[in-house]
Amino acid sequence: MSEEVTYADLRFMTLEQPRKQELHGANTKDAPTPSPYWRIVAVILGIFCLGFMATAGVLVVKFTQVSHLMSEREVQENLTQQLELLQAQNLNLSETLEQLASSRGFCNEISTVIQFQFFLDWFIS
Repeated sequence: MSEEVTYADLRFMTLEQPRKQELHGANTKDAPTPSPYWRIVAVILGIFCLGFMATAGVLVVKFTQVSHLMSEREVQENLTQQLELLQAQNLNLSETLEQLASSRGFCNEISTVIQFQFFLDWFIS
């Protein structure tokens, strides 16, 4: 029961090797030589690109800061308007209260309330 293994080397003739050599030779003969300045130009363009990117980043940050300040200013103006409105309503109520007190004769009690109200107005402002 002996088994024998036989190996054979097969070699196929291919036509691709000479074609590749011909194409490689043709490329090296016909291709123009690159300019020695292309690397310098590429570096300069890369630096410009990085500069533009940095400038865009700075402008985005400034824009967000300005928009944030504008929204804060709008909130502050809104609160100022509300404060002025409340102060005007408070003054109207104080005048109405004084008129009622003088017409009904509650001068002492009402004057104490009015003095307290003016103290609160002064304290809040």
